Amino acid sequence: MSIFNYLVENPVTRKIGMTIIGLGLLSSQKLAYADTLFRAAKGPKDFQLDQRFNYSENDADVKTSSSNTILKYWPSATPIFASVNIPYKQIESPKSSSEGLGDLTLTFGPRIKTDNLHLLPFVSYTFPTGDNDAKPALGNGRKDLQIGQALTWFSDDNKSQLNAVVAYTFTGENDKRINPPNELYAGFLGGTKLSDNIIVGAGANGTIKNNGDYAVNGRLAGRYTFNPTYNIELNYDKTLFSKTLPEANTLGLWFRVNF
Repeated sequence: MSIFNYLVENPVTRKIGMTIIGLGLLSSQKLAYADTLFRAAKGPKDFQLDQRFNYSENDADVKTSSSNTILKYWPSATPIFASVNIPYKQIESPKSSSEGLGDLTLTFGPRIKTDNLHLLPFVSYTFPTGDNDAKPALGNGRKDLQIGQALTWFSDDNKSQLNAVVAYTFTGENDKRINPPNELYAGFLGGTKLSDNIIVGAGANGTIKNNGDYAVNGRLAGRYTFNPTYNIELNYDKTLFSKTLPEANTLGLWFRVNF
């Protein structure tokens, strides 16, 4: 039995998939790391705008609502990629709360395509635009440099895909003269078409710091494509196991426009 048939015929995976899509459609009537569907594949037009809304709660009873505005540029005439990520956060902890701009990130790199494989080597630079003195902090108070590799592979019939990314972050010294350990991030997300408009996927991602702290998350994802211009994506992440780092549940609902 193929992966496609298994996902459609198995009652458990079918229920998960339809729940994801149903929530996405309901929200649309009112709705990086991350490993996403079509992670390294260029959109149908030169520009792509993401508006990503995320909500998470961790085991320290910290609740975070965030809105990330991400503008991507990948011109058809030139195999390059660039993006800017502008986050806005609202954080509530048992003792305090804060709200404001987070740390801005610029990313760029070449685009490589060979048959069914899309490759996106990239460099990212994060600026300390968030308030590190807020309680809880809205930013890291430092400049970080990240290098990584993202890929997307499509099956010959274009019904299945595999997305993956590996990235290493060189953390800078923050405004309190503290230099946290560097980080290695890796993740994958497999996806299968249920119809021309609906894709569901599952995968995992994790971070390990140079001091040995780590966290591994499972992810469920679903996308509904209205047309080549508009689509929505719903993601759910849950920490499976960790050392020292907080365990969290995160729900993300993303609008995407190609233009």
